Amino acid sequence: MDNWHATFKQGTVSMLSLIPITFFIIIFFVFQKSKIAPSWRISFLSASLVWGLLLTTITEFLSLLGLIGFCEILGAWILSIILSLIYLLRVFQVNSGNYKLNLHLKLTGISSFEILSLAGIIFIIIIVGVIGWISPPNTWDSMTYHMSRVMHWIQNRSVLHYPTHILRQLHQNPWAEFSILHFQILSGSDLFANLIQWFSMVGATIGVSLIAKQLGASLRGQVFTAVISVTIPMGILQGSSTQNDYVASFWLVCFSYFAILLKDNGKPLYSLAVGASLGLAILTKATTYIYAFPFMIWIGLSLIKSLRIKGLWLIALILIIVTAINFGHYSRNYDLYSNPLGPGKEGENFKYSNDIFTIQSVVSNAIRNIGLHISTPFKRVNSLLESGIYKLHRVIGIDPNDTRTTWGGTEFHISGLSRHEDSAGNLLHLALIIATIPVIVLRQWKQKDSIYYLVCLVGAFILFSLYLKWQPWNSRLHLPLFILWAPLIGLSLSKIRLHNTANLYIAILLLGALPYVLTNRSRPIVSQESIMATSRIKLYFRNRPSLIEPYISSAQFILKSQCTDIGLMLGIDDWEYPFWILLRENAKRTIRIEHVNVANISQVKSNEYPFNSFTPCAIIVVSNNLPNEVNILDVIYLRKISSNPIGVFMQK
Repeated sequence: MDNWHATFKQGTVSMLSLIPITFFIIIFFVFQKSKIAPSWRISFLSASLVWGLLLTTITEFLSLLGLIGFCEILGAWILSIILSLIYLLRVFQVNSGNYKLNLHLKLTGISSFEILSLAGIIFIIIIVGVIGWISPPNTWDSMTYHMSRVMHWIQNRSVLHYPTHILRQLHQNPWAEFSILHFQILSGSDLFANLIQWFSMVGATIGVSLIAKQLGASLRGQVFTAVISVTIPMGILQGSSTQNDYVASFWLVCFSYFAILLKDNGKPLYSLAVGASLGLAILTKATTYIYAFPFMIWIGLSLIKSLRIKGLWLIALILIIVTAINFGHYSRNYDLYSNPLGPGKEGENFKYSNDIFTIQSVVSNAIRNIGLHISTPFKRVNSLLESGIYKLHRVIGIDPNDTRTTWGGTEFHISGLSRHEDSAGNLLHLALIIATIPVIVLRQWKQKDSIYYLVCLVGAFILFSLYLKWQPWNSRLHLPLFILWAPLIGLSLSKIRLHNTANLYIAILLLGALPYVLTNRSRPIVSQESIMATSRIKLYFRNRPSLIEPYISSAQFILKSQCTDIGLMLGIDDWEYPFWILLRENAKRTIRIEHVNVANISQVKSNEYPFNSFTPCAIIVVSNNLPNEVNILDVIYLRKISSNPIGVFMQK
């Protein structure tokens, strides 16, 4: 129970982190008492958008002034709380002092099974939240760039680009990390870092039930939709991590819901909500351009057809808001890359987009993307499925590992079931999606919104396969699609006349979710190596335990040397964040960490203040071929200690 006690002790001194949450609660009540949001679910989504926009504004404004710090962040949130409280009191006054809140759940007529389903949803969400709170960030991307960029921003007091060997720290869309940044500064730790994804899991579960309602689902269908969304294996595994796919999914759910409302009502207020949610989705992850595009076509054509000129103005308003939200990130990327979207690659052989755009390439990518979700517990079955996909590629006339459509250095294979957030598939949910398509087409063809919604999802998947190279970890990027499919699946299951059959499917999903909830490979709660009984330091290295000794020994050597300015020489995929934890949290002095000898495009930032005044007293080199000495600005540093793959170098 060592890690549990350490986490609890750390949590007791992190109460200031509740201040941003307090603002969210106040805004939620504002929507509850106003006529804008008629239900608590809509109030939740609306308050989330306001919270996300405010966080973005605070971050970008303070960054411009170079004032990202504890006092400034705290002051901005306190001021926001005071203003929101004043507004909340005015809302109460307008409503003639009626202080009652519309929080009832309207569960009239709900069956016992549906109540049990809701209990299952709550159980999954609570356990995933506990895991996210107890466990530190430990996914590969967290160690390389998600958490590392947060530490650089705190050190630089700005989110401006800086010299780095890992360019993903710069050009990748930053909203999820903006959120982590605020909680990291206020709490002085990464205790709340995983909870950004967890909150998004809660929000997406609420949001998809609203989409289902908008598509015509009964209360039963809405409950089923929530179950389907919350039991997605990739979602469960990511819900306790610092990946950003669930955050992007949540904003896309908000976008889809408010887009349907805008299409039906044409109110400018819904246009604001669509623009805000799409802007935040894009600021979180670039794949949302692809997923949102078909929906924008659908909604745009509907608005132009029904409202003519007003429809064009509503569309323009959406685009203006999206651009405004992303302007800061666009401008930083343009300054460094001469492209607001960044370089589109992580190296010469690591380009995100396909090099060819043919029918064969689209079919190949679609087949392989689907193939990521058909793994079974049986090796024989997996081998047959893989062999079948390779044969199918020979028929369509393209290599399944064609470098023009495949991420560098990877090959397509079907492995066993995975409980890791980088590779898990969603087999049961894929089967439901495939079964849903003919049901929607044949039984819901008169319900145009359901048909158009289905077409948008299919179109988004085709666009994904058309534009992006196949990667072994693409299943992680598919999470928004699976979540957005949940309303159609829930709607279809609720229409089945044999209720027991539909109930069986839901029960299977809930039971099938348990291994992913309890035995997450990176953060297991039921295991001999449970997060409840493992030290926090060991948990950081859960996915690469062989690095514990080299990282700790190098950090201890530097701390004993009294060195305060430390340079890093890393590869494009090396782990950086553990150095921040081991050096800064254990030091009794201020430690500065900067990348040195940067050879990529961000090297130009080394000539700018404050990076041009940095002279390290020690260099940490991560490499499988450690040199005996390194040269930094004509200063020679000799290797003092090494523990593969890390060496510490000091001035000669």
